[in-house]
Amino acid sequence: TSPLDQANLARVFPGRPDGTVSEALAWHFDHYVLSHATLYVDLHSAGIRCELPALAGYDASDDRSREAAQVFGAPVLWGHPNIPPGRTVSAAKARDIPAIYIEARGAGRIHPADLAIYRTGLRNLLRYLGIVPGDPESRHCEVHLFGNGDLDESATAGADGFLVPEVQVLDPVEAGARLGRLLNLQGQVIEEYRAPRSGRVALVHACPLTKAGEPVFLVTGTLG
Repeated sequence: TSPLDQANLARVFPGRPDGTVSEALAWHFDHYVLSHATLYVDLHSAGIRCELPALAGYDASDDRSREAAQVFGAPVLWGHPNIPPGRTVSAAKARDIPAIYIEARGAGRIHPADLAIYRTGLRNLLRYLGIVPGDPESRHCEVHLFGNGDLDESATAGADGFLVPEVQVLDPVEAGARLGRLLNLQGQVIEEYRAPRSGRVALVHACPLTKAGEPVFLVTGTLG
């Protein structure tokens, strides 16, 4: 979130040339950078307060996007039947440019294994596109998630408190299973969070101190 306009650049595409700082940045990126791409790769992480698995997300309706995600070689793939608006990847889709996004586990740090995945994956794509010589390094997909993947649809905290998770990222869960509890200063339970569907845990709030409105858990489906 930019301190200049309180906007999230990952939610304002395609932006406006005469808009706020974030909107203008999105518009110029879309018109002067993204418009020249044959493949777009958006590098992300789960940020400071949340944890995600290291993954490559792709547009399940675009074979080019799926193939690029497979070539990148992250241990987790996430196919999305729908691409929400406002993202760089949705701006690429509007231009019929195949796009993928990459997530690292976040939680306010860079894990050496995630950095190695980024480096190998980008080298794989450069080789796949013929920009540098050689063949992509084959990597095994350990988990294949499938679902909308909109982190805005995560379960959110209804109050400030201390989160006690009872699951970890990528744990399989059944619909209705308890994911965790939110406690107050006296250790009393304020809220409980349960899986809305069967699938895998895709996001966990990694910081015990939790603010009202913050995402705490996300569960999505799997392929196979």
